[in-house]
Amino acid sequence: MGNTALNWLKRLVAGLKQWTLKVTSPVTEFIQEYVIGRWQYFHRVRRFAIGWLVLVGVLVVGGLAQTLMMIDGLEQQYPIPGGRLREGVVGELTNFNPLFAESGANASAAQLMFSSLLQYDDNGRLRPDLAADWSSNDAADVYTVNLRKDAKWHDGEPVTADDVLFTVELMQDPRLGSERLLSTWTDVTMKKTGKYQLKFTLPNSLAAFPPLLRFMVVPRHILSQVPVQSLRSNGFNQNPVGSGPFMFEDFRSEDSQLVMEANSDYYRGQPQLDRYQLEGFMSDESRAEAMDDGQIDFYTTDQVVAPDAYSVHAARLSRTRYLFFNTRQDELTSEAKLRQALTHAIDASQFDGAQNGTIQGLLLGDQLKLADKYHQLSFNADKARELLDKIGWTAPGEGNQIRINKQGEQLRLRLIYPDRLQEQQQARLVRDQLRTVGVAIDLVGLAQDDFNENVFVDRDFDLVLASVDSGIDPDVFVYWHTSQTDKGGLNISGIRDDELDRALAAGRTRGSDRLRKAKYQTAASEWRQLAPAVSLTQDSYYVVSRPRVRAYDGELLANTSDRYSDVQEWTAQVVEELPSSR
Repeated sequence: MGNTALNWLKRLVAGLKQWTLKVTSPVTEFIQEYVIGRWQYFHRVRRFAIGWLVLVGVLVVGGLAQTLMMIDGLEQQYPIPGGRLREGVVGELTNFNPLFAESGANASAAQLMFSSLLQYDDNGRLRPDLAADWSSNDAADVYTVNLRKDAKWHDGEPVTADDVLFTVELMQDPRLGSERLLSTWTDVTMKKTGKYQLKFTLPNSLAAFPPLLRFMVVPRHILSQVPVQSLRSNGFNQNPVGSGPFMFEDFRSEDSQLVMEANSDYYRGQPQLDRYQLEGFMSDESRAEAMDDGQIDFYTTDQVVAPDAYSVHAARLSRTRYLFFNTRQDELTSEAKLRQALTHAIDASQFDGAQNGTIQGLLLGDQLKLADKYHQLSFNADKARELLDKIGWTAPGEGNQIRINKQGEQLRLRLIYPDRLQEQQQARLVRDQLRTVGVAIDLVGLAQDDFNENVFVDRDFDLVLASVDSGIDPDVFVYWHTSQTDKGGLNISGIRDDELDRALAAGRTRGSDRLRKAKYQTAASEWRQLAPAVSLTQDSYYVVSRPRVRAYDGELLANTSDRYSDVQEWTAQVVEELPSSR
């Protein structure tokens, strides 16, 4: 609010007070002259006097009440620095070293205490963090990163290129025990070209390399003397020294409680909060109970939340919920025409999260906006029935009876999903929609560990409801390329197609945005015809907080841990006062 408006509000309040005086002053004079001055005659005019006294009381009380209400209505809540913010996370807090902090709870702790070269801001744009800037050659196979010179570790030592080089070398070391990090970094060559400059050389062009620079850096001067094979059990993991906005203060493993204090030397400015506290819970339900009991101030979740007594902020999460078809040999859904029919039978607009207009099929609109002809096959129940008839799955009678083939076998498929409320509801909706075209669906809800084993190891499903982290960059190679179909790979559907493989590989290597888009259009067109899955929704992410809390309020998250990108600005308390030119 500008100073002119603020001064006007102040004059308004002063005017209300003067109005009150103008209303009450004549009444006061009247009382002095006609009531107190003539009290001796009161018994003669007592009815008249009592009426006037009541009227005066009403006017005075009403005037004061109106003035107070106006002042109260003009007061606003202002966030103020200081205090402690308590966040509830699901999972056990055990290891805060970012090299090992893979669970949601531990990753949250690592994000608060460590820093990365690059990070996404609260609206999904990649920006420097420890890096001052970065660039690449025309071939997109050599990347140069210049570090900022004002970043310090929590013990006061400077963050330099030596720390980044040390971190990458650890990620490339098989003794660290992380297959994920090893497979990502094993072929990358890194060279220190100055105290604050590094050069990454890739075996091939990779336009999607910058998002990989979001790894968190660990201190060389502390960990270089620790044997790599011993790092996972080193005491540093529960008493770390990072370079992020908060510093380790205390950890109570028996209570799964981590307390961090503000880093006064943080290069983005000292956090507004004095302390940040993470509380680990075993389930969403126990965390919600803790919120109701006042044990925590806020939490985040990907499950739909009713506003209730709390403030709820919703953001788009760059994560796509798919209905995957198992395309592997000998599976019923290995037939492309059947998958096309099933796709036509699904009305994605009926799923929560599909209304934001970002659902396209292979890619989200937040990754790359594509013309309609590159989107997945559209909902058309009549077309679905027509295709099913053509490939020999016919209805035995009138209505929506279960279709059968020439051998009399029913078209019955098994759909597995993580056994959580939102997934339960979506699985039932899939079942009901497919039933309208004569396809029977048996629902199987599984605990998360059993679900992961079934989907990524055993590959034992006909259909599966699962979310994948799409990211902001359109590189979705790991989810659809043939090389990712083996056990443990992320190609859930098992789709194998040479044309799709070539387009996906070319899309990630082109440095030009125009050329990348052309390749992803080709990939999306091929994916549309292969129909290995149906894109149902873009997941949402909810911040549930007490009204006094000011936390993440952005629109788009690449990953749930990216919510901390502006944590130094968060607050936990407010003051109510009249607007001022503060």
